[in-house]
Amino acid sequence: DINRSLQNSVKSQLISDVKLGCQLSGGVDSSLITYLANNLSKDKNFESVSIIFNNPNFSEEGYIDKVTDKLDIKAHKFVMDANYYLDHLKKVTWHLEGPINHPNTIGIYLLSQRAKEYVTVLLSGEGADEVFGGYSRFHLMKYRYQLPFLKGLVKSFPNMLTYIKNYNNVPLQAVIGTAFMKVEVAKKIKPDFDLKKATKLRLDIYNKLKGSVFDKQVKYEIATYIPDLLIRQDKMSMAHSIENRVPFLDNEIVKRSFKYPEGVMIKKEKNHEKYLLKELTSDIFGEDFAYRDKMGFGIPLRDFFKDKKFKIYLTNELLPSMLNRALFDKGELIQLFSKIDTLNHKEMESLWVIITLEIWLQEFIDINNTALN
Repeated sequence: DINRSLQNSVKSQLISDVKLGCQLSGGVDSSLITYLANNLSKDKNFESVSIIFNNPNFSEEGYIDKVTDKLDIKAHKFVMDANYYLDHLKKVTWHLEGPINHPNTIGIYLLSQRAKEYVTVLLSGEGADEVFGGYSRFHLMKYRYQLPFLKGLVKSFPNMLTYIKNYNNVPLQAVIGTAFMKVEVAKKIKPDFDLKKATKLRLDIYNKLKGSVFDKQVKYEIATYIPDLLIRQDKMSMAHSIENRVPFLDNEIVKRSFKYPEGVMIKKEKNHEKYLLKELTSDIFGEDFAYRDKMGFGIPLRDFFKDKKFKIYLTNELLPSMLNRALFDKGELIQLFSKIDTLNHKEMESLWVIITLEIWLQEFIDINNTALN
């Protein structure tokens, strides 16, 4: 069964000539890996490393403590604040060699930096959400015509027909479900945005896949989403000479996951995505632990953006350069920056994508152009 396969994977990845620990977020995946690793480890000085935040709405410190207390292992918790985040934006961009699309990339950088004081190899829960259908978008694709559909329909007025047409396009929904910017926001900040052109290559990948809607989405995310996560994880870890291992992506586990019926992987009830793993976790840490709302190593971007030092950097260094570059609609850019304190979640994600693109352009493109001149 999957429990035995996980044990085999973790056991094989515990082999190390140097000190090994776990990257523990307090979520289902990393907690399950930490539990198995601790049980299977011959080293009785097993340790975990975690990132926490001062904002309790984003910090999973309570769940981290529940895991480490139950297992009686040494826990190292490092606080991520606005100062560290701002001070390392450029450095992390340099190591990543691309725009920081995942806001938590800097968290992995800090975690790896501090982990080096205690361990050299880390086991993480990366890959479980993609292989076992852990994101809410998996639930929305399988149980499509529920409350979120009706809410979207109302918000789309007066373009309801377009909304329904796009919503019924399953391949398109699978593709834009992993995007870091909503289509409606992209069209606002870049009026010449062409959805068909933007999604063509991804749709070509999706349309070659076989199986049910759920199976196709899992395969699609393994092919397109996981590589980005692994590259990010590897570059942030290796920036501090930390090796990061991913037991959930063992070949045997991925193969076995496709043998389970969808009803075991994802159920209709709220927070019952990735049901198979949550059941395992529930047996160990309790139902409240396993079936809580997913946080997914969220970053309190609003808190950071509202920080005085961060605001000065955004408005004095980034915005003028972005306006001069003229890649996006100037009016929309100014509006986004002017209401940073009140942006909704979609706008916050969009602003983040724009900001990190600008930082990458400054660090890699502008510097190279200056050198050539």
